[in-house]
Amino acid sequence: REGDPAPLSHTPVFERGQWSQIPVFERDSLGAGQSIAGPAILIEPNGTIVIERGWDGTIDRLGNLIMSAKPSRARRIRDADANWPGVLS
Repeated sequence: REGDPAPLSHTPVFERGQWSQIPVFERDSLGAGQSIAGPAILIEPNGTIVIERGWDGTIDRLGNLIMSAKPSRARRIRDADANWPGVLS
């Protein structure tokens, strides 16, 4: 499917101390190569996927949803992991 996916609707979500309107997408309407930037909600017949702020979800050629942290989020995750006592240097 070409272009940016269009949300099915928007729903109010309380995050970071305030209410915001978050886009809601039908998972089955997304095609290979399409990406959704968080915050967003994907709905499926059997479940719901929340893409948090700082994350992207991209559909691969097999229809899998691949989640990846945006660079600033990835840096915070990496720094937190480096300070975790169970990580070997």
